[in-house]
Amino acid sequence: MQQWFSVSLGDALLAQAKLSMLEQYLSDCYEQAEKSPNMSALYRHESRGLHCYVSVFLTAPLQQRAKLDNAVACHKINTDNMSYLAGYNVLPNMDF
Repeated sequence: MQQWFSVSLGDALLAQAKLSMLEQYLSDCYEQAEKSPNMSALYRHESRGLHCYVSVFLTAPLQQRAKLDNAVACHKINTDNMSYLAGYNVLPNMDF
């Protein structure tokens, strides 16, 4: 089982700029690692009550390179409503 890290970007209405900047940064990290197939980043909009939040999930190798301060380790991620963000696109494989 691959270890993942999660990062909350907060309220979806305010998170779009953060998501775009993170997408570019993680894509650069992936490129610098010569497009390693074990580096992936995904995101999802999550509803909690009346509010919607954006959460980003990245593999341990990508987190090791990106060194995001607010990343929290998680061992299994739920793939429902997940979208590709950066790195190797693992979504077609669905082997999380």
